[in-house]
Amino acid sequence: MSAPRSKPAAQVAAARRAKKLKDESKAKFNRPPSDDPRRAIESDAPTAVPISASPRQPRGPPPRKFHLDKRIDSIVDAPGSDDDLLTAAEVAAWLGVSVQWVDIGRSEGYGPPFQKLGDRLVRYHRGKVRAWLLARTRYSTSEYAR
Repeated sequence: MSAPRSKPAAQVAAARRAKKLKDESKAKFNRPPSDDPRRAIESDAPTAVPISASPRQPRGPPPRKFHLDKRIDSIVDAPGSDDDLLTAAEVAAWLGVSVQWVDIGRSEGYGPPFQKLGDRLVRYHRGKVRAWLLARTRYSTSEYAR
C-alpha cells in the first residue's frame, strides 16, 4: 500500500490564511463598532447620529424649475446683438437652465436652433434663440393642445 499523499505546503498555508481572514471578518461584523478597540483609538471622527434621531434640516435651496414659457419676456429683453454666436454654456446661463438641458434639447430636437461649425463645435445665434423663444409664447394653457 502506498502512503496517502499530503498537500503541498503552499496550499496548506493559503488555506489557513483564508480561514483566518474569514474568521476575523465574521468576528468583526458580528459585534458593534464600539467594541472594536482599534476604531476607538484611531478614529477622531465624531460619532454618527441615526437619521431617525436627527432633526430635519433643509438640504439647500429647493430644486430649480425650468418654466421657460413663464420667463420668455424677461429672457428676450436681455442685452446682446442678434449676430452673437453663443456656446451651450452661455445659452444655458442666459435661459437659466443647465448645460445638460441645452445639450439634451439639441439631441432630442426640442432645444433652440443651433449651428454645427465643426466636428465638436456647436454655436447658437442669439437672434435665432430669441425667435425660438418667441415662437414658444403662449397666452393660455389651451393653446398647448394645438
